[in-house]
Amino acid sequence: MKIAFVFIVKDGEKYLEKNLNTIKKYNQDIYAVENNSVDNTKIILRDSGIKNVITLDLDKKHSTELCTKEVNCSERVRRLAYIRQKGVDAVINSGVTYDYVCMLDMDFLDYDEKGLIDMFQYMETHKDVDGIFGMSIDRNNIPYDTHVVTPTHKLVPIITKLNRYVCVDSAFSGFGIYRYSSMWDTGAKYDYKNINEIEHIHFNKNFNKLIVDTQFNPRYISLAEDKMRFRIMIVILMLILFYLIKNNIRK
Repeated sequence: MKIAFVFIVKDGEKYLEKNLNTIKKYNQDIYAVENNSVDNTKIILRDSGIKNVITLDLDKKHSTELCTKEVNCSERVRRLAYIRQKGVDAVINSGVTYDYVCMLDMDFLDYDEKGLIDMFQYMETHKDVDGIFGMSIDRNNIPYDTHVVTPTHKLVPIITKLNRYVCVDSAFSGFGIYRYSSMWDTGAKYDYKNINEIEHIHFNKNFNKLIVDTQFNPRYISLAEDKMRFRIMIVILMLILFYLIKNNIRK
Protein backbone atom coordinates (compact mmCIF):
# COMPACT_ATOMS: atom_id res chain seq x y z
CA MET A 1 0.00 0.00 0.00
CA LYS A 2 1.47 3.34 -1.10
CA ILE A 3 0.18 6.45 0.70
CA ALA A 4 0.81 10.18 0.30
CA PHE A 5 0.11 12.16 3.48
CA VAL A 6 -0.52 15.83 2.67
CA PHE A 7 -0.88 18.72 5.10
CA ILE A 8 -0.78 22.51 5.17
CA VAL A 9 0.83 24.47 7.98
CA LYS A 10 1.55 27.97 9.20
CA ASP A 11 3.29 28.75 12.49
CA GLY A 12 2.95 25.19 13.72
CA GLU A 13 6.06 24.81 15.89
CA LYS A 14 4.04 23.90 18.99
CA TYR A 15 2.72 20.65 17.52
CA LEU A 16 4.50 20.02 14.23
CA GLU A 17 7.56 18.00 15.23
CA LYS A 18 5.62 15.72 17.61
CA ASN A 19 2.81 15.08 15.14
CA LEU A 20 5.17 14.65 12.19
CA ASN A 21 6.98 11.93 14.10
CA THR A 22 3.65 10.17 14.60
CA ILE A 23 2.84 10.23 10.87
CA LYS A 24 6.40 9.25 9.91
CA LYS A 25 5.93 5.92 11.72
CA TYR A 26 3.86 4.70 8.75
CA ASN A 27 6.96 4.91 6.50
CA GLN A 28 5.00 6.61 3.72
CA ASP A 29 5.55 9.78 1.68
CA ILE A 30 4.68 13.08 3.37
CA TYR A 31 4.01 16.37 1.57
CA ALA A 32 3.81 19.71 3.38
CA VAL A 33 2.65 23.11 2.14
CA GLU A 34 3.98 25.89 4.35
CA ASN A 35 2.83 29.50 4.12
CA ASN A 36 5.17 32.21 5.41
CA SER A 37 5.61 30.96 8.98
CA VAL A 38 7.38 33.32 11.37
CA ASP A 39 8.21 30.73 14.04
CA ASN A 40 10.42 27.63 13.71
CA THR A 41 8.07 25.78 11.33
CA LYS A 42 10.38 26.18 8.32
CA ILE A 43 13.33 24.76 10.29
CA ILE A 44 11.30 21.79 11.54
CA LEU A 45 10.19 20.98 7.99
CA ARG A 46 13.70 21.44 6.60
CA ASP A 47 15.12 18.96 9.08
CA SER A 48 12.21 16.49 8.87
CA GLY A 49 13.38 14.52 5.83
CA ILE A 50 9.87 14.30 4.39
CA LYS A 51 9.14 13.78 0.69
CA ASN A 52 8.37 17.35 -0.37
CA VAL A 53 7.99 20.77 1.26
CA ILE A 54 6.24 23.45 -0.79
CA THR A 55 6.93 26.93 0.58
CA LEU A 56 4.49 29.75 -0.16
CA ASP A 57 4.80 33.45 0.60
CA LEU A 58 1.24 34.76 0.48
CA ASP A 59 1.30 37.09 3.48
CA LYS A 60 1.82 36.92 7.21
CA LYS A 61 -1.88 36.49 8.04
CA HIS A 62 -3.33 33.27 9.38
CA SER A 63 -6.44 32.20 7.46
CA THR A 64 -8.65 32.92 10.49
CA GLU A 65 -7.56 36.57 10.39
CA LEU A 66 -9.15 37.02 6.96
CA CYS A 67 -12.69 36.85 8.37
CA THR A 68 -14.37 39.50 10.50
CA LYS A 69 -17.87 38.12 11.14
CA GLU A 70 -17.98 34.45 10.17
CA VAL A 71 -15.32 31.77 10.59
CA ASN A 72 -15.59 30.40 7.05
CA CYS A 73 -15.81 33.57 4.96
CA SER A 74 -15.04 33.37 1.24
CA GLU A 75 -11.58 34.93 1.71
CA ARG A 76 -10.59 32.20 4.16
CA VAL A 77 -11.99 29.20 2.29
CA ARG A 78 -10.43 30.37 -0.97
CA ARG A 79 -7.08 30.83 0.77
CA LEU A 80 -7.27 27.33 2.24
CA ALA A 81 -8.40 25.86 -1.09
CA TYR A 82 -5.44 27.47 -2.86
CA ILE A 83 -2.94 26.11 -0.34
CA ARG A 84 -4.49 22.62 -0.26
CA GLN A 85 -4.44 22.51 -4.06
CA LYS A 86 -0.69 23.11 -4.01
CA GLY A 87 -0.38 19.90 -2.00
CA VAL A 88 -2.62 17.98 -4.39
CA ASP A 89 -0.61 19.28 -7.37
CA ALA A 90 2.64 18.13 -5.76
CA VAL A 91 1.27 14.60 -5.32
CA ILE A 92 -0.23 14.36 -8.82
CA ASN A 93 2.95 15.72 -10.42
CA SER A 94 5.31 13.58 -8.33
CA GLY A 95 5.48 10.76 -10.87
CA VAL A 96 4.47 8.32 -8.13
CA THR A 97 1.27 6.30 -8.47
CA TYR A 98 -0.17 6.11 -4.97
CA ASP A 99 -3.00 3.99 -3.65
CA TYR A 100 -4.30 6.67 -1.31
CA VAL A 101 -3.91 10.36 -0.53
CA CYS A 102 -4.52 11.26 3.11
CA MET A 103 -5.26 14.96 3.58
CA LEU A 104 -4.41 16.07 7.12
CA ASP A 105 -4.92 18.90 9.55
CA MET A 106 -1.69 18.48 11.50
CA ASP A 107 -2.67 20.36 14.66
CA PHE A 108 -4.30 17.29 16.21
CA LEU A 109 -3.99 16.60 19.92
CA ASP A 110 -4.15 12.84 19.40
CA TYR A 111 -5.91 10.15 17.39
CA ASP A 112 -6.45 6.39 17.41
CA GLU A 113 -3.59 5.02 15.30
CA LYS A 114 -5.30 1.65 14.89
CA GLY A 115 -8.47 3.46 13.85
CA LEU A 116 -6.60 5.16 11.02
CA ILE A 117 -5.25 1.81 9.83
CA ASP A 118 -8.81 0.46 9.97
CA MET A 119 -9.93 3.21 7.57
CA PHE A 120 -7.21 2.30 5.07
CA GLN A 121 -8.22 -1.35 5.36
CA TYR A 122 -11.86 -0.41 4.77
CA MET A 123 -10.81 1.30 1.53
CA GLU A 124 -8.87 -1.82 0.54
CA THR A 125 -11.94 -4.02 0.86
CA HIS A 126 -14.48 -1.53 -0.54
CA LYS A 127 -13.19 -0.61 -3.98
CA ASP A 128 -16.31 1.40 -4.81
CA VAL A 129 -15.56 3.95 -2.07
CA ASP A 130 -13.70 7.09 -3.18
CA GLY A 131 -12.96 8.51 0.25
CA ILE A 132 -13.38 7.98 3.99
CA PHE A 133 -13.26 10.40 6.92
CA GLY A 134 -13.54 10.37 10.68
CA MET A 135 -15.61 12.63 12.93
CA SER A 136 -13.27 14.82 14.93
CA ILE A 137 -13.96 16.01 18.46
CA ASP A 138 -12.56 18.71 20.70
CA ARG A 139 -10.89 17.91 23.99
CA ASN A 140 -14.29 17.93 25.69
CA ASN A 141 -15.43 15.14 23.32
CA ILE A 142 -17.82 17.48 21.51
CA PRO A 143 -18.05 16.86 17.72
CA TYR A 144 -15.96 19.38 15.80
CA ASP A 145 -15.83 20.40 12.14
CA THR A 146 -19.45 19.40 11.61
CA HIS A 147 -20.09 22.15 9.02
CA VAL A 148 -18.21 20.11 6.41
CA VAL A 149 -20.74 17.27 6.59
CA THR A 150 -23.44 17.28 3.91
CA PRO A 151 -26.29 16.59 3.78
CA THR A 152 -26.69 17.94 7.30
CA HIS A 153 -29.24 15.30 8.37
CA LYS A 154 -26.40 12.74 8.18
CA LEU A 155 -25.00 14.35 11.33
CA VAL A 156 -27.64 12.50 13.38
CA PRO A 157 -26.34 8.96 12.71
CA ILE A 158 -22.75 10.24 12.71
CA ILE A 159 -22.85 12.01 16.08
CA THR A 160 -25.02 9.36 17.75
CA LYS A 161 -22.91 6.60 16.14
CA LEU A 162 -26.01 4.62 15.23
CA ASN A 163 -23.95 3.09 12.45
CA ARG A 164 -20.20 2.80 12.16
CA TYR A 165 -20.13 3.72 8.46
CA VAL A 166 -22.35 6.51 7.17
CA CYS A 167 -22.54 7.49 3.50
CA VAL A 168 -22.25 11.27 2.93
CA ASP A 169 -21.82 13.81 0.15
CA SER A 170 -19.05 15.59 2.03
CA ALA A 171 -16.99 15.42 5.23
CA PHE A 172 -13.39 15.98 6.35
CA SER A 173 -12.73 16.30 10.06
CA GLY A 174 -8.92 16.52 9.99
CA PHE A 175 -8.20 13.17 8.34
CA GLY A 176 -9.52 12.56 4.83
CA ILE A 177 -8.41 9.47 2.89
CA TYR A 178 -9.02 9.61 -0.85
CA ARG A 179 -8.45 6.89 -3.40
CA TYR A 180 -5.65 8.18 -5.63
CA SER A 181 -7.18 6.67 -8.78
CA SER A 182 -10.45 8.51 -8.05
CA MET A 183 -8.59 11.81 -7.76
CA TRP A 184 -6.64 11.09 -10.94
CA ASP A 185 -9.64 9.92 -12.98
CA THR A 186 -11.87 12.86 -12.00
CA GLY A 187 -9.14 15.50 -12.07
CA ALA A 188 -10.38 16.62 -8.65
CA LYS A 189 -9.27 20.13 -7.70
CA TYR A 190 -9.97 22.67 -5.00
CA ASP A 191 -11.71 25.70 -6.51
CA TYR A 192 -9.84 28.62 -4.97
CA LYS A 193 -11.25 31.29 -7.31
CA ASN A 194 -15.01 31.00 -7.02
CA ILE A 195 -16.11 29.11 -3.90
CA ASN A 196 -17.96 30.72 -1.01
CA GLU A 197 -18.47 27.51 0.97
CA ILE A 198 -16.03 25.36 2.93
CA GLU A 199 -13.36 24.18 0.49
CA HIS A 200 -13.87 20.47 1.21
CA ILE A 201 -17.56 20.58 0.27
CA HIS A 202 -16.81 21.69 -3.30
CA PHE A 203 -13.81 19.35 -3.60
CA ASN A 204 -15.87 16.37 -2.50
CA LYS A 205 -18.41 16.94 -5.29
CA ASN A 206 -15.86 15.26 -7.58
CA PHE A 207 -16.53 11.86 -6.02
CA ASN A 208 -19.35 9.33 -6.12
CA LYS A 209 -19.15 7.54 -2.78
CA LEU A 210 -17.80 8.99 0.46
CA ILE A 211 -18.02 7.43 3.93
CA VAL A 212 -17.67 8.64 7.52
CA ASP A 213 -16.24 6.17 10.03
CA THR A 214 -18.02 7.31 13.18
CA GLN A 215 -15.60 5.42 15.43
CA PHE A 216 -12.53 7.35 14.27
CA ASN A 217 -12.49 10.52 16.37
CA PRO A 218 -9.25 12.54 16.24
CA ARG A 219 -9.09 15.30 18.84
CA TYR A 220 -8.41 18.94 17.97
CA ILE A 221 -8.51 22.32 19.66
CA SER A 222 -11.58 23.92 18.10
CA LEU A 223 -11.40 27.41 16.63
CA ALA A 224 -13.85 28.62 19.25
CA GLU A 225 -11.70 27.21 22.05
CA ASP A 226 -8.57 28.70 20.50
CA LYS A 227 -10.20 32.11 20.22
CA MET A 228 -11.37 31.90 23.84
CA ARG A 229 -7.83 31.15 25.00
CA PHE A 230 -6.62 34.16 23.01
CA ARG A 231 -9.25 36.41 24.58
CA ILE A 232 -8.34 35.20 28.07
CA MET A 233 -4.68 35.93 27.36
CA ILE A 234 -5.56 39.47 26.21
CA VAL A 235 -7.57 40.08 29.38
CA ILE A 236 -4.68 38.85 31.54
CA LEU A 237 -2.22 41.09 29.71
CA MET A 238 -4.55 44.07 30.13
CA LEU A 239 -4.83 43.39 33.87
CA ILE A 240 -1.04 43.17 34.17
CA LEU A 241 -0.66 46.41 32.23
CA PHE A 242 -3.29 48.10 34.39
CA TYR A 243 -1.49 46.90 37.54
CA LEU A 244 1.87 48.23 36.31
CA ILE A 245 0.41 51.60 35.32
CA LYS A 246 -1.37 51.88 38.65
CA ASN A 247 1.85 51.17 40.57
CA ASN A 248 3.78 53.73 38.50
CA ILE A 249 1.15 56.39 39.24
CA ARG A 250 1.46 55.70 42.97
CA LYS A 251 5.23 56.16 42.77
